Amino acid sequence: MPIKLYTFAEAAEQLHVPETWLRKKASARAVPFTRLGRHIRFTDEHLGHIVGAGEHPPLADLRRQGLSRRARRAAG
Repeated sequence: MPIKLYTFAEAAEQLHVPETWLRKKASARAVPFTRLGRHIRFTDEHLGHIVGAGEHPPLADLRRQGLSRRARRAAG
C-alpha cells in the first residue's frame, strides 16, 4: 500500500492551520515529520499525532478528579 506524503501546504490544509504555523513547528521540531533529502513531508500518522497532541480534557473532568485550581491550570 503506497504511503501518502503531504507537503507543508497540503498538510496545513488538512489540519486547517496556516502553513507558516506548521513550518515554525517543524523548524522547532515540535511536530513529527519525515525528511526526504532536503524535503520535509508529513504522513497521515504524523497529522494524527499533531491533532492528538493538541487535545485537552474538558475542565469538568479535571474538577471531578479532585485537582486543585493550580493543578488544573498546569494541566490545561
